[in-house]
Amino acid sequence: KIMKSDSDSNNSSNVATNTKQKSICNELLKLTLLKNRKVQQLIDSITDLGCVLPPNFIVCRKCDDKEISGGFKVQIAAESNIKDDKTDKYQPQIVICEDKMIEKETFDNTVIHELVHAYDACRANIDIRKCDQHACMEIRASSISGECSYLHEVMRGHRNITLGHQECVKRRATKSVASNPYCSSNAKEAVEFVFAQCYADNSPCSNNGKQ
Repeated sequence: KIMKSDSDSNNSSNVATNTKQKSICNELLKLTLLKNRKVQQLIDSITDLGCVLPPNFIVCRKCDDKEISGGFKVQIAAESNIKDDKTDKYQPQIVICEDKMIEKETFDNTVIHELVHAYDACRANIDIRKCDQHACMEIRASSISGECSYLHEVMRGHRNITLGHQECVKRRATKSVASNPYCSSNAKEAVEFVFAQCYADNSPCSNNGKQ
């Protein structure tokens, strides 16, 4: 996306702000990669499957969408000239939004969420144009990451103790799938169709904090 240039004075201020934001994001990322066991488990599991993590696998960048704290980029096979070798096919990138100021736990959950996507893209030939596949990725990521913990749900104003985790996963997965232009009209149906199977799949993590 091409953005409109600001005046010189505003631009200087923005550069300083962006540099500070990037520095904070990079420091948080280093800490998460070093200390978070689930993050380490996911990265180890990806490499154990035979996928080579590309350079700049996880980066801090400014995001245009203010509603997200991170994102996952992966090539669509039919739209890219990639070889049959698994290493050539696997070219994902995780983007952490440096301009979205979030507390440490949410930062960690964001990294885990995107790493679950990276794990799924490694173990299967994912095509996000197929809505059931995208839905399964989002269900697993929202379920495993910790973003649907009871405390986080209470802070969002949701207080269903019995099925709160499942409702949160469905809601967040549906929102993510709906942002996919291939699935915008049937996101809810896609999530419901694969929910039971994908919600039950915690791999490679043994405990996803379900309630």
